[in-house]
Amino acid sequence: GKYRQALQVTPRDATAHQWYAIHLWFMGRMQAALREMQVAHHLDPLSPIINADLGRALCYAGHPRASLAQYRATVVLAPRFALTYAFMAETDLAMGNSRQALANASTAVTIWGQPSEYSLAEIGVSEAALGRKALAHKELDCLATTRHRQYVSGVLLAWL
Repeated sequence: GKYRQALQVTPRDATAHQWYAIHLWFMGRMQAALREMQVAHHLDPLSPIINADLGRALCYAGHPRASLAQYRATVVLAPRFALTYAFMAETDLAMGNSRQALANASTAVTIWGQPSEYSLAEIGVSEAALGRKALAHKELDCLATTRHRQYVSGVLLAWL
């Protein structure tokens, strides 16, 4: 489709490879997404978002430990890039490490200066997994309130 066409025109465009990888993972093609994200990373190894997205691609392709290693490398590269911490929290949750997920999601919020919808959901899921239902409900209430001011994905509400 359009992504392949764009890559034929500009094969060295790291962002095009990154977005094609994201498209592939939404299509459930995790190994192909990982390969495409690795190409993006090869083309632009200093991009914080490409580094963080490589961590996600590794997790989605079934390599959570490699994912965490990639996130740690991204933190060294760009310590104030909040999405790295948010994505790392997602991997922590997938690995059953709720305390670390909570710490990483909270770090993302601190860097952003306010919670995002995604971080509210991650914090709520982490709190629920830790057995702190009242705190999880508090995050769900914040998401529900936010939904009246701006778009909040139903996926995040369902996740929490």
